Amino acid sequence: MEGQLSFKAIVVGFIVDVFATQTIGGVAGGMMVANTMRGPGGPAAMNALANPAAMTQQMTAMMSSPAMIVATIASGVLGSIIGGYVTGVLAPSAEIKNAAVMGVLGLALGVLTVVLAPGLSAMMPSWVTFISCALTLPAALCGGALRSMKTAPSHSPENLDRFQ
Repeated sequence: MEGQLSFKAIVVGFIVDVFATQTIGGVAGGMMVANTMRGPGGPAAMNALANPAAMTQQMTAMMSSPAMIVATIASGVLGSIIGGYVTGVLAPSAEIKNAAVMGVLGLALGVLTVVLAPGLSAMMPSWVTFISCALTLPAALCGGALRSMKTAPSHSPENLDRFQ
């Protein structure tokens, strides 16, 4: 069983990645919207809800703000780290290899989203989507590596004979 891929671990890790990314991003986005509504631009933002063109303009401005860009990239990275870690937990062996496959699935989903639903990422600068996709696989590998380090044999003196 050494070095084998686990379909269950990869699929569950992928689902966790998507769910965690959407949850973290949704909470961060909701906090930013609430903050905008309470701030000095709040009345204008409320009025924009009744006007689709004004609402699109308001959303584009918010989506391209530095805070939202950081939140978007961070939520994707954190979601992929969590997904990679969960994949590693569920994989009977080869945690990093399984996390890598999960990361490739996450990358494929990101690319498919850009290709098939370009309106979803049109409100943000295109480089944000590129950076988010580029960080998906390294973040998943990081999660798998974190799990792998946790299960690696200890290098304590009583275990040194294993490495000779």
